[in-house]
Amino acid sequence: MKLTLLTNIPTHHQLPCAEALHNLLGDDFRLCFLEPVPNERAVLGWSVPDEKVSWVVRAWESEQEQERLRACIADSDAVVYGAVPTSLVRSRILRGKLTFRYSERPFKRGLPLGLLWWLRRFARDYWPLNLPNHHLLAAGAYCANDMRRVGLYRGRTWKWGYFTSVPSESPVKRVSDGMHMLWAGRMLNWKRVDLIIRAAYFLKSRHHAFTIDLIGVGPEKNRLIQMCHKLGMDNTINFLQPRSPEGVREAMRGAHVYLMPSNYREGWGAVVNEAMSEGCCVVASKGVGSAPWLIDNGKTGFRFESCNFNALCSVLESLLEDPEQCREIGINAWQCMKDYWSPTIAAERILMLANGLLGRNAMPVFEEGPCSPEQG
Repeated sequence: MKLTLLTNIPTHHQLPCAEALHNLLGDDFRLCFLEPVPNERAVLGWSVPDEKVSWVVRAWESEQEQERLRACIADSDAVVYGAVPTSLVRSRILRGKLTFRYSERPFKRGLPLGLLWWLRRFARDYWPLNLPNHHLLAAGAYCANDMRRVGLYRGRTWKWGYFTSVPSESPVKRVSDGMHMLWAGRMLNWKRVDLIIRAAYFLKSRHHAFTIDLIGVGPEKNRLIQMCHKLGMDNTINFLQPRSPEGVREAMRGAHVYLMPSNYREGWGAVVNEAMSEGCCVVASKGVGSAPWLIDNGKTGFRFESCNFNALCSVLESLLEDPEQCREIGINAWQCMKDYWSPTIAAERILMLANGLLGRNAMPVFEEGPCSPEQG
């Protein structure tokens, strides 16, 4: 099996699965990047694998690397492509070669918004390529339904996502005088960090003891700091500067609860994977694309209705009143990631699926997790 993973920029959310695929396929696997790491990501610790890594193609560097890219696309038995121009794989798809589109939901803002733009794109890049050999790896629980609404990938959609590293050992018990909660990311309005601050104010009024760290920057940060100050939460909520991916993982290892209140514009939300892998009890909005698949409500975390302040407060208050829940749920969350959503599991399953679709072995049957069928 020769397989190529094609994406736009290097990201630590893609590399663990790519490394697992290389471990399985050796030189028959290629990871192709079209562009270097943007400056705003580079300062957060994102980087390209070392130049000595022969299975990584850096298409922006030279014509020779671009030729390697074209050869990978043409010669591979299966190609998985993400946020790249469809023109790169068009001829391959039209020739009937097995190809997977790796996509979050297209209608994050709702169907009417930007409809004309989407119709033009579908007419150019989707409907003409809606062929039996062209499958969808849906990164998020709402992707399949969005595609189904416009007649795409019926019967050819599989659960997928982002696959971050999972520790081999069970998470250690947190040492703390009180409950510590965490959020990390870009401070954008649809991330709904304001719900965290409002919930904290409510919980303090109920005399609960806890602290919250908010890690990151963004256009909403000043407004959120002012909101926090106005509500008198300066001693409870800490605004921290951005950290490297490993720095965020370290913070997760010290947190009891990870908060993820984003609305439906959060296509996947890889921090949910990371926090669950580190043994946090994740409390996530149902709008987060990964939440319905990763979080078994009350067992591996908690889901609440998107933007529902009262529902968020209810979940957090129950955890504050029974903190031992966090430990139990954190272990369950780590076990879920280890058993179903690890990079190794994803790599093994995509190869089994590809070989099944190519007729080289029986089609695998996965009831949950990566490569299980998803009809929306």
